[in-house]
Amino acid sequence: MKLEYVIVKLKELVETVPQMKVGVEYVVPRGWLVSKFTASNCTLVSENVDEVYRPIDLTELKRCNKNAKILLMRTSGFGDQMWVSACARYLYDHFGKNIATITMGCLPEYQAAIEYIPRVAYVEAPLTLEQWKTYDYHVCFAGIIDGCTVNKENVYELFLASMGVDVAQADMTKYGRPWLHLANSIPNPFKVPTVILQAISAGSIRDLPISTVIALLHGLELRGYQTVIPIDVREERSLFAVSTIKKHLPGYGTSYFFSPDITPNQDPRLETLLPYLDHAEWIIGTDSSFCHFAEGLGIPAITVFGPFSAESRVKHYQSVVAIDRNPSCRCARHTEGYCSKGFVPAPCLRI
Repeated sequence: MKLEYVIVKLKELVETVPQMKVGVEYVVPRGWLVSKFTASNCTLVSENVDEVYRPIDLTELKRCNKNAKILLMRTSGFGDQMWVSACARYLYDHFGKNIATITMGCLPEYQAAIEYIPRVAYVEAPLTLEQWKTYDYHVCFAGIIDGCTVNKENVYELFLASMGVDVAQADMTKYGRPWLHLANSIPNPFKVPTVILQAISAGSIRDLPISTVIALLHGLELRGYQTVIPIDVREERSLFAVSTIKKHLPGYGTSYFFSPDITPNQDPRLETLLPYLDHAEWIIGTDSSFCHFAEGLGIPAITVFGPFSAESRVKHYQSVVAIDRNPSCRCARHTEGYCSKGFVPAPCLRI
């Protein structure tokens, strides 16, 4: 497999990656040349990282006696870090005596996710070329799931196979699901049985259609559940969802939105909500990070799949009930603008 990383040097500071310094060589995903950089602010130093890239060799790792330092790289969202956690678990279970540390390289906004993965350290991505050289092995997952073929293959199986694991012989009840622990426990803040409903996702193509949200809220309330809807008060689509819900459910009183009522003086980001997930009766949402945290923490969840197949994500999960619309136009994309019908949110998420 071709390694989808390159070496770059910034000519000037770039707003999308403020942690990068001018004049320092970094190892970054090849896709960043288009998504984050331009020819005016970045110099491509080398498209060949073979001299500094040492792919993990499980046979060598097993027979050597040194304390290996392993770098896992997945510079994407919260959910992606959860997939990589299974790879870390496999390495520790099978080669623990030969490993000194496993470090996850990810963007700083996702650091909170690493706190939930046992025995895995965090390093801010992108790494400088000099940082990259300090590791004995590099396991890079860029480019593995970026395509429609993922609908026929499971993410965990793909990631393990990329490390050289014989997936047919692997215990996927252990390595086909997130490996997490509750990093920050808190007393139960809910006085009645509570469902966390992820109506708004990281990308609007994955938002639940508002008609579905209103129907769920009405049905859950009739059954005695309080519903918490995580929102970001800085986002217009969150505020639109709130106003629409209140318009259609004027008596919406026993349920509430994730707001300062729960965590005073904190922004309602995902990391501030995570400790509350453990006290939910159910977590309901689309194919997003909440589904993977629910599985890792053993919380019952209902997840709606559309752009990606349920089998590609939760084939080996034990706590998640999947609703897969199996659309004929399956696009295998989580990014706005890819829906073949031109809709946001994706119509295949309507249940």
